[in-house]
Amino acid sequence: WGKKKKKRSKTKAMTENKEPNKKRNVSDGWVGRIAKNSLGFGVCGGILGAIRGIWTGVPPVKFGLIMALNGIEVGVCYMGTKELVMKFRNVDDWQNHTLSGILSGGLMSGYYLGSQFAIYGSAFGCIGATTAVYLREKWVTYQIKQYAYENNPALREEELRQKQIEENSKIETNPWPKWLPVRKLTREEYSDILKKNEEE
Repeated sequence: WGKKKKKRSKTKAMTENKEPNKKRNVSDGWVGRIAKNSLGFGVCGGILGAIRGIWTGVPPVKFGLIMALNGIEVGVCYMGTKELVMKFRNVDDWQNHTLSGILSGGLMSGYYLGSQFAIYGSAFGCIGATTAVYLREKWVTYQIKQYAYENNPALREEELRQKQIEENSKIETNPWPKWLPVRKLTREEYSDILKKNEEE
């Protein structure tokens, strides 16, 4: 008696050939970005609230929770407007944060303090958002450079060499703008003037 071959059902074969279903990463979408960054605002607000509570004698836990909720509210408004601006502009750059700061700052100030304070909230949001994005970009650039230097020391040596060349060129060349009628004398011109004075 020969061994009977077990027939594999088509359904089982199709199931085995399929790749396992990948779980969707919620943080990839706009909802995840808003939620993640709003929680960050809440954490910062809670820490600042607790510090202020300790400083002023107010119960730090209670005041920290209040400030955390306010931070989450600000984060939802700010990140929500940022996502809307990015959707309309179809570009992800620092201008989205600036416009979002203007809109969210004006909306929250007008809602809580009155319409006469909306312009001040917009100005504060614009300055705060732009400054925060600028500092974040500087920090990210610094981290990338540090990582590159650690893995490739030749980059650091090249940058130092370029800085030395620039410093030497500043010393040798005229630092004054070309459109100025007054300029700094070169070493040769200065030595020629000294020679003429000695001859006279």
